[in-house]
Amino acid sequence: MAKISSDKLYTFEETDRTYAPPYTRAQFVTPSTVRVGDYVFLAGDFRRVDDMRSRGGLGRVLILRGYGPWPMPADCEVHRRFEPKRAWGLR
Repeated sequence: MAKISSDKLYTFEETDRTYAPPYTRAQFVTPSTVRVGDYVFLAGDFRRVDDMRSRGGLGRVLILRGYGPWPMPADCEVHRRFEPKRAWGLR
């Protein structure tokens, strides 16, 4: 059996991600509920969904900024923008 070095033992993908885009929340979505403007973590970075195409009954193909077309295989986690609440009603 291969020996695993101690520096690799506690490495998890979720904790190694770069910071999410500001004012976004993680949500679990299906191919039918993903929106233009959502962010998908792919190839080591958050990619913005600029456009999408239907794949019939197989889901959607997302057009990602800086990456290109990506077939969304199944349900996945995206980061969706939200409006932050302003303190004391200030604008």
